[in-house]
Amino acid sequence: MKIEHEYINEDLRPLAVPIADLIHDPKNARKHSKRNIDAIEDSLASDGQHSTILVWAQTEEQGGARVVIAGNGTIEAARALGWTHIAANVKAYASEKHAIAAAIRDNRTAELAEWDYIALPELLTELDDDEFQHLGWTNKEISELLDIASAATGTIDTSKVLSQAGKKSREIDPDAIVLEHQCPKCGFEFDE
Repeated sequence: MKIEHEYINEDLRPLAVPIADLIHDPKNARKHSKRNIDAIEDSLASDGQHSTILVWAQTEEQGGARVVIAGNGTIEAARALGWTHIAANVKAYASEKHAIAAAIRDNRTAELAEWDYIALPELLTELDDDEFQHLGWTNKEISELLDIASAATGTIDTSKVLSQAGKKSREIDPDAIVLEHQCPKCGFEFDE
């Protein structure tokens, strides 16, 4: 028996709505590059949908549309994959201003998170080649983050990660690492 919308996590399937009923947020201030959409598409193709998008269910007085206020990139990638439905948290907002604020908050709170550039390389070494190739980083970016982690700890086995990225291990030049800030008293360099 074929499972309907099998690309959506089982727990989210009751929240599935037709993609054709949704419109992109015409005021969306978050832009999605081709690279970003490709990365979302890779994620959806690999893992399916495991979190909802946020949809503003407008009242008739507000226009009656179902506007995607968080997940516009996900919708674009899902359409590219030929999906017909997507799990959505459909919510009514008292006004357009409330919906705009929710969209901005959703995007901004995601930006405020930071990568742990010491833990991340260690996690990368645990991945198999097929998992490694669809993470959203270029080989150059992976090499740069490994340089930073190695300079900070000297304990990262970069050879495994770099070979998975299709590169050979190379010598780390600590002088080539440029950090954003420098303490005026002791000269210690750091990023925020």
